[in-house]
Amino acid sequence: MDKLKESYGEYKFKCGTDDDGYPVRMKFKYFWEYARSDSKQDDSPLYVFEGSFHEREGVRELTKDYSVPDLFNEDLLKFVGEGRRPPYRWIVIGPPRSGTSIHVDPLATNAWNALLSGHKRWALFPPDTPVELIKPVGVEKEAASWFAKVYPRTQARDWPTHRPIEVLQRPGETIFVPWGWWHVVMNLDMTVAVTQNYTASSNFPWTWRHAHRSRPKMAAKWLRLLRKHRPDLARVADDIDARGDYGCVDASSCSSSSSSESESDEELAPPASVRNVREVGCEKQSDNSTCERQLSSGSERGSSRQRSDTCRVEHPPGKAAAYKRARSGPTWHTSVTQGPSGVEGLSGPGPSGAREPATGVIGEDTTLSGVWLPAEPRSSKELGDLVTAWGHQQARRACLLKSIIMERLPDSARRDLLDALSHAEDTARSIEEVLAAGGGSERLLERMAAAADRVQDYYAKLSRVLGAIKAPHVGAGGDAAAAAHVAAMMTNASCLLKLLRCVKLEG
Repeated sequence: MDKLKESYGEYKFKCGTDDDGYPVRMKFKYFWEYARSDSKQDDSPLYVFEGSFHEREGVRELTKDYSVPDLFNEDLLKFVGEGRRPPYRWIVIGPPRSGTSIHVDPLATNAWNALLSGHKRWALFPPDTPVELIKPVGVEKEAASWFAKVYPRTQARDWPTHRPIEVLQRPGETIFVPWGWWHVVMNLDMTVAVTQNYTASSNFPWTWRHAHRSRPKMAAKWLRLLRKHRPDLARVADDIDARGDYGCVDASSCSSSSSSESESDEELAPPASVRNVREVGCEKQSDNSTCERQLSSGSERGSSRQRSDTCRVEHPPGKAAAYKRARSGPTWHTSVTQGPSGVEGLSGPGPSGAREPATGVIGEDTTLSGVWLPAEPRSSKELGDLVTAWGHQQARRACLLKSIIMERLPDSARRDLLDALSHAEDTARSIEEVLAAGGGSERLLERMAAAADRVQDYYAKLSRVLGAIKAPHVGAGGDAAAAAHVAAMMTNASCLLKLLRCVKLEG
């Protein structure tokens, strides 16, 4: 820690997100002081979670301080390219009691975690462990809360499933997490670690299934490059495609459990304590109650009108360089009200002050309101900010929705809802890392193209969730409100997707 402070004390590192989902960055010298003193007062301390250090001027030298262990050198996702592949490597630094909630890594990837200093406590469960047992409703997501409330249950005589594999990781040790395994980690003292996610030949078939289903554009590029560099694996992918064998993307998806809302290995997604630095999400009962009040009068008829009447984004003819063009029009802020017939008031103030139909919507406030997008964002930075805001705010919407309807959804719809939440969070983090690193328009365009794939999949998953909510066996209580909420989320995604597709033409 002292060496890091000496070398990088003036550089900012990500240690959380604010209420709007934007990254909170702190100079490392201040985090160092916090970790030494103030963190002792926090139940769930701040946790440095820096995924763009390899791109940022001044801190990219950290990449020279470590190398990938030989056992994990086969990294098949490298063929996708840095701009298209999901975030995959981080430096993580945290004081005692910080850590990550229980989760499964995305895209059926493996992970390795090398601990440079300190000690970590791990608990791992096989992929077929029922999620409702290890992620029970009502338990806070912080690692410390899990070990205090859930771990004792796993040691009881009547525990009905697998007991955890427990690991005490010491300085200099590297832990391997196989794809599909649930895991939760808590720092026992001040820790510094490096972690990466990767796909090797052994888990390629499962990663391919997941990528083909959830990120088709990335998968198409990956397959083209595999034909050149790894024709043996390209044949495996072709065989899976020929059989249409995409139904089981990983072991956890095939079990009665749902996949994780987390994005990665122990450090891939910011831990709950980081994601909720200022109570972001729906961790508190008050948030859940607020959400239920907001949605109490929604209906399918109102939400249907929202989809058809507002999701229009006008662009100039020809190639869409909209995000580069100057625009004098405002970015509107307006509200969506809950009327007797459902979601109403889908309009915003026009240039003359009169209310006009909106051209797009993202975000939320105390009702189902949002930020109305101009048809031509003024810069790639502006559009990047909008995508980041959309990802975080839609993830919070999905989190609120979980509190209302999750227990009554079938397993497949639960998985879709959790996957949708993951895609929204992943989209936001992918864009914000480029913005924070100053990656330039070309790099931002690459991430925008990948973001469009995720948003499209997000929309498809929510469509299936909406169908499940309308199914008779789910039950009557709150279904109309939940359906209206999902429809609003789908509208947001569709509008944003039109902007992103426009950017892809330019790219």
